Amino acid sequence: MPAYGKAIHSLAHTLESDKAYTVDTLAAVTVIQQAELYFDQGNSRLQHETGFVALFSGIGPPKPGDKLHARLGMAAYVLLLPHWIASGGGTNVFDTPEWISAFAGSVADYLKAEKLKPLLEDGFVFYNTLCTRLPQILQAIEAASAYSLGLTTSRPYDVTRLLQGLADKSGQACSEFLKKMKENNLLKEEEDPASPFGLKYWVPTPFSSQFLLGLLTARLIILLASLKWNSIHKNSENAAALYSTLRAACLTIWRFIPFLRDHDLLTVPLPWQSISSAFAFANAREKDYMLGVFENLDLFQTTNNDRRKVPRSRASIEKEMNRQAGFMSMQQSPSIPQKVHSTAR
Repeated sequence: MPAYGKAIHSLAHTLESDKAYTVDTLAAVTVIQQAELYFDQGNSRLQHETGFVALFSGIGPPKPGDKLHARLGMAAYVLLLPHWIASGGGTNVFDTPEWISAFAGSVADYLKAEKLKPLLEDGFVFYNTLCTRLPQILQAIEAASAYSLGLTTSRPYDVTRLLQGLADKSGQACSEFLKKMKENNLLKEEEDPASPFGLKYWVPTPFSSQFLLGLLTARLIILLASLKWNSIHKNSENAAALYSTLRAACLTIWRFIPFLRDHDLLTVPLPWQSISSAFAFANAREKDYMLGVFENLDLFQTTNNDRRKVPRSRASIEKEMNRQAGFMSMQQSPSIPQKVHSTAR
């Protein structure tokens, strides 16, 4: 990406001047950050994320009516969620009433549904709470696992109530938001005999689907953490109910697959991670359906000896899906699928 390097150098000169803290600079940085999401998974990306946060912090929240600033903030918010979780939520510059109001107003304006603004604000408050609490939960799970294996004598912090509280809040938020989306004709539910999920969801814009998936995936993360916590403590009392709740959450996400497929969104990081994270909880028929959808995507194409694109094997795609599902279940490192090219001459 020659243009990428030029953009970085040009931006570096701008940031050294007194003209750095402008909305135009934010726009440039946001585009570069989105490019890094796809093309650079190395250490430089982490350094640039820190600078990205500092820039937004220096400029501050948008003034009333500044839609560009608000939407740039929204784009940055999505890009930086993993960064905040990794840093314990301490650098979440958007966790302020001004930014939350701007985000909710921006989304409501985009959806032409002002009535949804209070619910949207609640959703962003939940996202920020998750960013702050998830590192604590993950540390407690890791400590509890080590304690159960006799690797340490330090008793872990009990996050049972915290997990239950977050699960209840996320369940209420998702249920209420889906209900209001339907009431405002922003979510259509149809029977889908072609899929094993029974129903499919349609929304008016790709952005609508990604916002919904973000909320649903946040809930899925909490439920997966609860399942892991229960398994460590061998708590079978509510295991069946928790699994049933988790399956229902997965089904809601999977019912967006036809919409995501038809709008070429299955290779965008958030939808991809949402679908694959729930893959481990699918039955054989559901997995077969999802693999059939994924094998037709360019993302899962390889190149044969004649330099023609051909589908990768279902086994390799399933391995990729299981790897991401394992990460979300707190078992291993995250994975974003990469195109595989043949080395044959």
